[in-house]
Amino acid sequence: METLKQVFANLNSSDKDIFTGEFSDLILDWFTNSKLSIVTFEQKFYEPLFNSWKQESYLGQRIASSSSLQAAYHQLAAILYLTYQTKNQVFFDQLFKQLFTEKSYSEERSLIYESIRSCTSLVRGLPNNSSLRSSVELSRMLLRAYHALCIRKDQNISTPYNIASSFVYEKRELTPLDINDYLIFLENVRAHGTPYIFLRIGSELLTHEHIHLKSCVKFYNQTHQPTLSTETCIQLSNFLTFKQLPIFLRTDWKQRKKLKANNIENFETFLTYSRQNWEEMLIAISYFLNYEYLHDEVKGIWASALSELLRGVQPRREWMLSFLRATHKVDSFIMQHLVIPLFTNIADKLEYTDDLVYEFEQMLFQPKYYGEIICRPEGIQILRQLATRIDNIDLKALFLNRLNPCRIHSQSDTLIWYELERDNNDKKHSYFRNLLNDLSLIIPAALTNVKRPNIYNEDGGTLFHMNVNGEDVQIDFPVQDINQVLRKQQTGYRLIIIPIRQLTLRTQYTDGKTYTIGSLAFMAESEYQYFVNTYLAVRFPNLLSLDLYALLNFDNQNKIPFHQLKEQVLQRVEPTNSNRFLSDVNWGWFKERYINGLNSRESWYRIMDFLISTPASKSPTIKWLTEAKRHVTQFGEERFFQELRVLMTDSGKEEFWYLDVNRNTIKAFIWLCVHYTTENSLQIVRMIVEEAYTKISGIGPRCTSLGNLGLDSLARSGKLAAFGVLCLMKTKSRYNRFTVQIEKAIALFIANSNVDEELLSDQSIPVYSFSAQSRKTIFLEDYRLELSVRGMKLYKEWYDLSGKKLKTTPKLKLDLREIDAEVKQVHGVLSDIQKRLRTYWLNDRRWKGADWKTYLYSHPLVRPVITHMIWRNQTTQQDFVIEDAGLFSLSGEPVALQDDDIVLLWHPLLSDRQTIQQWQQLFWQREILQPERQAFREFYPFSETEANLVSTMRFSGHFLQVNKLMAIANNLGWTFTYVHEGASWPRRYVKALDITAHLICDYDRNDLYIPTKELVFTRGNTVKLDESRSAWNQVQIRDLPPTALSELCRDIDLFIASTSIADDSVLSGSRSDLGAYRISYQSGLFSENASGKIRQQILTWLLPELGLQNVSFQGNYLCFNGKLNAYRINLGSGFAQIKDSGKHINLLPSQNAKPSSKIQLPIEDDPTLTIIIAKTLFLYNDSSIKDESIKSQLT
Repeated sequence: METLKQVFANLNSSDKDIFTGEFSDLILDWFTNSKLSIVTFEQKFYEPLFNSWKQESYLGQRIASSSSLQAAYHQLAAILYLTYQTKNQVFFDQLFKQLFTEKSYSEERSLIYESIRSCTSLVRGLPNNSSLRSSVELSRMLLRAYHALCIRKDQNISTPYNIASSFVYEKRELTPLDINDYLIFLENVRAHGTPYIFLRIGSELLTHEHIHLKSCVKFYNQTHQPTLSTETCIQLSNFLTFKQLPIFLRTDWKQRKKLKANNIENFETFLTYSRQNWEEMLIAISYFLNYEYLHDEVKGIWASALSELLRGVQPRREWMLSFLRATHKVDSFIMQHLVIPLFTNIADKLEYTDDLVYEFEQMLFQPKYYGEIICRPEGIQILRQLATRIDNIDLKALFLNRLNPCRIHSQSDTLIWYELERDNNDKKHSYFRNLLNDLSLIIPAALTNVKRPNIYNEDGGTLFHMNVNGEDVQIDFPVQDINQVLRKQQTGYRLIIIPIRQLTLRTQYTDGKTYTIGSLAFMAESEYQYFVNTYLAVRFPNLLSLDLYALLNFDNQNKIPFHQLKEQVLQRVEPTNSNRFLSDVNWGWFKERYINGLNSRESWYRIMDFLISTPASKSPTIKWLTEAKRHVTQFGEERFFQELRVLMTDSGKEEFWYLDVNRNTIKAFIWLCVHYTTENSLQIVRMIVEEAYTKISGIGPRCTSLGNLGLDSLARSGKLAAFGVLCLMKTKSRYNRFTVQIEKAIALFIANSNVDEELLSDQSIPVYSFSAQSRKTIFLEDYRLELSVRGMKLYKEWYDLSGKKLKTTPKLKLDLREIDAEVKQVHGVLSDIQKRLRTYWLNDRRWKGADWKTYLYSHPLVRPVITHMIWRNQTTQQDFVIEDAGLFSLSGEPVALQDDDIVLLWHPLLSDRQTIQQWQQLFWQREILQPERQAFREFYPFSETEANLVSTMRFSGHFLQVNKLMAIANNLGWTFTYVHEGASWPRRYVKALDITAHLICDYDRNDLYIPTKELVFTRGNTVKLDESRSAWNQVQIRDLPPTALSELCRDIDLFIASTSIADDSVLSGSRSDLGAYRISYQSGLFSENASGKIRQQILTWLLPELGLQNVSFQGNYLCFNGKLNAYRINLGSGFAQIKDSGKHINLLPSQNAKPSSKIQLPIEDDPTLTIIIAKTLFLYNDSSIKDESIKSQLT
């Protein structure tokens, strides 16, 4: 016992106040009372278990991090041992009482909580099939099961469902004796959910005796009503074995949802018994489904089984009433397929005031676990049918208002705070639409934006935005905010909360406060008084005094009841010749804000009248397209698309476009743009698609259906320009989900084309009417705009008609937004072309001379970008560079290229060292900065021995920061994301080569850093890590094109340089092995890389020009003498050291440090080179250093 006391004493005094006290006393007392041997505990359980924990990577880190956590793991070991040895429910009850005590949070209590919930690392280091592993797993299973059945404090720990579901997997860790002990323990837990667990696991026990099920049903019936029939439960358990039948197992899991009950071979036996004993079976099924979570793969079977069972069933009124009252908790599936069909069978015999209707209504408005209302629309429809039978007109209107689709739920006693009930799958936002449709009968109101359900609440409680008479109104609380608008407009109507149900809800997320469910309805003053006197005062008198009702006033008391107003409006007949766009209140604000600002607004009124009525189909009909073309012709084709581009540029981010019927209009824009296929029209499609696939944090793409429609339309058009737009979007995309869909569209386009994908991408680069000299002239009023492309930049120059160049943009009557939109698009194309250059190496790209000259060299936008890039004529083995005057060799001689020659983008890996240095010297002397680093590019050759391998370890042994690595890797086109379980590391699929590169890392989602291992290449796309590595078809390194291999290695080198923990003194100092790595990194152990060699070459030319003498290179170090000492700087990492001792000099560059404009470097994308130059100049002139903290490091 002294051992345990000594263990717990490791907690500091503050931790004891929070955690140990009663908790540790409980453990010590149970060891004493159970008369357990401390020696046995230490030798057989504690020591081997704790040693295995210390060896496990994650647990070892935590145990070593603090003495308090170490003691908490000691306590955990004692808890697990006591659980296994005693299996005592009293101990479990006391344990959970302490665990959930209302005290402040502690990491130690959280540790034990998480370990009970789910922690595979507890047994990861123990031998498989060992008794110790079995006992640890059994202890955790016992605690989770007891919590699920008796405590039920936190569903994250366990519920009866996940206890039953996990049994099939967890029992593999148990010995046969421990399995038996577990089942006996469950059987003896007298809880409501115990029979459910044995119903679920019956098929896993491989026995038809159902001994445990019979026993626990017997005890269940002693304390619960309605009782369960033992024989019926056995029949149900037998039916549940359908998941073990061949037809279910052979069916792909995605197709299982299509299976029906009559596909199951034992269903007829089950159905025959159930129809003869349907009352008992429905009770058993209701009990079972109240605990069960139905996955999609079994919903089809259950739905069809219930449909067959309920066919023709006419329940007795008394039994139905008892059934509804006993069914305390239901979900949407049970309501839809069991309760509602059963109630429908007898609804014709009922009146709205019947007790049975009341119980059904209470169940229909049942809160789910998180507080949302279940409320199936089928059930509402039945109640509405019953309500229409009420004779009293006012009472009928009141009860129909109670069933309005717009509902709220609130846990506030004053109803000031509430949530508007909404269906997350309702893409049409019906609740908001219905509310605003009613509001529009009173005042003009249009829905403009809906806040979609989000795990982050970034904009407070805003639900939606609406436009009232041209004014934007933000709605946070519909009743208060809408009533404020109604009051301001002096309408005489108010929005009222009609309470439907009040109850006390106690769950993990609610603390027992009163929970109110209600509906929203507009009322005039007379309706409101009737509601208060005949309904609110009778059913909810406790609410009468609330400010929400007591202080409500009406500015106009002579208005007719709202339900009469609604009937009058619905009976009106609109003129057949009216313009719907101008008369529709939903478009009024849009017209004022966007359409009226266009040059051809009258034409827009006419064409929008047609477009807003676009049908909700996937593709346009011939009739629609014919009519649409007629409207575009009347408008003027060029003018229409120019102004449409301006319209979508201005309004494209409006959420309004993505709301149900409005989406049909923007869909019409896509159809028209793809049909006409001009550069302008296709850029509009691109704009719409990219906006639709804009990632919204916590939600995903803004509107995948619209984005996919645009992609599919482009893919099926067969037009080269459309393919170019797809390629442009793919290059620009950094959102993996969007990229995947673009690649599918590209594949669809290629499948319908006889041209190679890469050549298609070249052919489809837009020209935008630029001349062969890369210039474009636009005449506007009395001025001339000259657009010219030079290098990567697009220049705009204004001239008057006399040819005089203007310094500023002239003032014009015309709207220049069309010009600005085109300029922006050209910038995007230039950026895309520059990004393509690297893919030429990665994809091992080659061209025929004729294609290269036509689609690259002669293209007015491509030519300026690839100027100063080096190319190779593979046919003649001659290298050449593109200059303004033509093609020239390294020696300056003109180069002729034949149509049949094969051309590729030159890479330093393809040349000898002397040739590389000659190209470097040429660009250095001429001060040319290449659009993509080429002559000074890092390259990665492989030896013959290494090339024969299927993996390389040259990048192993590094520790990289996970968050930084994910950002950089994904930005470079690799895939690396967090996963909750399993493996993850950076990998990239190169489609052109059909290979995947994997930088294997030892990943754990809890770590801030990961160690790198080998680099592996596989055939095919293995980015999804859903199969074991043994299934990979690994590729020898020699089978990869050298330039593609080099580029992948260059990416990994960048990962290491940018994310190594060696740059983070805090993180690398947290563990001894990390500190050793940082020292090795600083001392240059990992610094022999390709970047260092490039930097050495540049510094060889640069330092003499800066006046630095006696500078030399030793290995991968730049060495020189200052006045105070001799120094060396690592060319790989940029770390500075004292030359003789190797002591690290801590020099931190300024965050605002930039290279001097006087120094012209041949590369711009190497901040480490800039830091090396700055440190060299700083230490070379060390005598002028005034900072004493730095000088002290140098002597």
